[in-house]
Amino acid sequence: MFQFILRRVLPEGSNPSHPQVRRRCGLAAGGIGVALNLTLFLGKLCAGALTGAISVTADAFNNLSDAAGSVVTLAGFRLAGRRTPSTPSATGGRSIWRGWRCPC
Repeated sequence: MFQFILRRVLPEGSNPSHPQVRRRCGLAAGGIGVALNLTLFLGKLCAGALTGAISVTADAFNNLSDAAGSVVTLAGFRLAGRRTPSTPSATGGRSIWRGWRCPC
């Protein structure tokens, strides 16, 4: 499955050490993580509501928090892929650490 996804995301003969290739892999991983965790959340939430099992409903919200973590991954790869400005920013590069410190 992993090889299938990589073939769909990356062009043939890509160099894994190239920054653009790593960025595409990270964005694909984050996007897939968001999609799968949201799907699991909806399925488990419906299953928990139908059966009345609180544990299944709680597990659904755990998947929702995992999806939030994947959103942070997506944001981190998008920020890391930005061009460096020619002048120093007022934040001093602190935006890199925002995803790391997120309590999600």
